[in-house]
Amino acid sequence: MMWLRRAVVVLPLAFGVACTESHGSNEIVVATVTRCTESRAAEPITELGMEGRRQAFFSVHPLAQLKNLGGRTMTAPRIVAVFFGEDTMRRQTEALMQSYGCTPFWRDAVGEYGVGDALYERTIVVAEVPPVLATPDLGAFEAWVVDSEAAGMFGALTEEHALMFFLPPKVTLLSDDCSARLGAHSGVVTKDQRHIAYAYFDACTTTTNADDLATRTHAITHELIEMSMDPDPAIPAWNTLDVGIAAPSLRPSIGNGDTEGADFCNDHLATAADYPFEIARNFSNRSARAGRDPCDLAAPLAPLAALRDNRAGMGPTSIDLSSGAAHVVLDIFAEDPSDVLSLEAFAVIADGDASSEYSLLGATRATTHDGDVAAIDLRLTLPFYAASEVAKATRTEVLIQLCTKPVNVSNTVCGQSRIPISALPPVQPPPDAGAGDAGH
Repeated sequence: MMWLRRAVVVLPLAFGVACTESHGSNEIVVATVTRCTESRAAEPITELGMEGRRQAFFSVHPLAQLKNLGGRTMTAPRIVAVFFGEDTMRRQTEALMQSYGCTPFWRDAVGEYGVGDALYERTIVVAEVPPVLATPDLGAFEAWVVDSEAAGMFGALTEEHALMFFLPPKVTLLSDDCSARLGAHSGVVTKDQRHIAYAYFDACTTTTNADDLATRTHAITHELIEMSMDPDPAIPAWNTLDVGIAAPSLRPSIGNGDTEGADFCNDHLATAADYPFEIARNFSNRSARAGRDPCDLAAPLAPLAALRDNRAGMGPTSIDLSSGAAHVVLDIFAEDPSDVLSLEAFAVIADGDASSEYSLLGATRATTHDGDVAAIDLRLTLPFYAASEVAKATRTEVLIQLCTKPVNVSNTVCGQSRIPISALPPVQPPPDAGAGDAGH
């Protein structure tokens, strides 16, 4: 069977560990965390209400939600950790896996999708690094996992188990590990046809300081969230966004590689004074249905714009710039109706994580408010040097940026609404294109 590889991008972020007490470069007081010991099913969710201006806007322009594509989820995940030789962060890593799956963070992240508490079962230590890890080869690693599982290396496994592999320093499975990602998840089919989800985590440095620990705990929780909601790569479950407005807080898809809930919310962290690890957030359909920030219910939703012609989802969902111009009418939403918003518009042409922006309003800067109907004229001329960008583009969109007019820079709040571009104008020829030689 040919398997779809789903390598989840977990880009490096700057972290600081919130610790109750510090002991050295990467030690935290792990004895203070409460271990998860009892199985607990997901509880039924209560919908969030909408009223007033929020209801008026989002009943017409709903936020996009994660789609269920028909695959299974893990209703009671069980964690098996696999280390290769000595790992300087093993103690802290195990404390996270022993405690995270029954925290409010975990239940808030996955409970609405039918996933119950995640319990840590055991650690396996592979004393010698297997030869398969000598070179980056994900396929060979997966074959090793299947053979090792058949030999009983990981203990008894069911389809509710999540194998978590912690690679030795500088060992990678894909050629762009440590530059494009710090971890990924996928799945294998055992020799007796069970589907087992796994994740791997890169140790991209030989240091073991607080930032390295925070990076690992963020990656572990990111992948565990996604594994529980979408464990089988060939039969996706909760994966990709449905039609609707992408909330401003979402990270834009990098080369169409961000398709799962924790991907979209990868730029957001969950921390608490009584839990000593930095952890990932997940996309909440419940919050999106209520017109609230799907990555953080406690955060205000940034200002956003929607195509007025697409009221109730019945009109166009993209902007045609093939002529170099377009007249666009936008509905504006801001949580504070007194906010004065500056409006700017850019064409974004992106290939992976590289992108270029071209102003669509020139020197014009419009101002608007919540409830306004904003009519703007967009104009785009693509210079000759944009030809290679256009040819390689994996994502083209109009970015509408709405910012509160600040009293000072620190209290500026900006929201970015992204509307796909259906067609770009031709790239302009070079300045001397077509010029003949003098005298001919």
